[in-house]
Amino acid sequence: MAKYSGKTFTVPRSAQEISDKFADLTELRTLADKLPEDQRAKLENVEFTTDSIQFPTPQLGKITFRVTERTPQQVLMNAEGTPVPLVLKVEMDEKAPASTAVTCSVEVEIPAMLRAFVGPQLQKSVNMLSDVISKAVS
Repeated sequence: MAKYSGKTFTVPRSAQEISDKFADLTELRTLADKLPEDQRAKLENVEFTTDSIQFPTPQLGKITFRVTERTPQQVLMNAEGTPVPLVLKVEMDEKAPASTAVTCSVEVEIPAMLRAFVGPQLQKSVNMLSDVISKAVS
């Protein structure tokens, strides 16, 4: 399984406070509406439910990320509608009561020979996701 991680960022909140932001994913829509216009436009067709985020892709149609675990240490979302297993992780490492390091990553099961083609796109997506989540939980 290949893992692609975004940049770790520090949030001036406890891990529990950050985890609580993922208790109902529909709240992320409200946060997304506060993003700059260019970033908000990228989320235009994204649908949020309590436990999932669904968005269209040109290659695969609709992909859904459904929450499978929520703890103060991590939020795990498994992908549905993808040809290979894919897991999105938001990991939280509380450094102090009001300081938590957050890292977003994607774990995907792809053959080694395809990593050179798919890897850069996945890394770009994880970096963008990290930026969005850092703004959403700050």
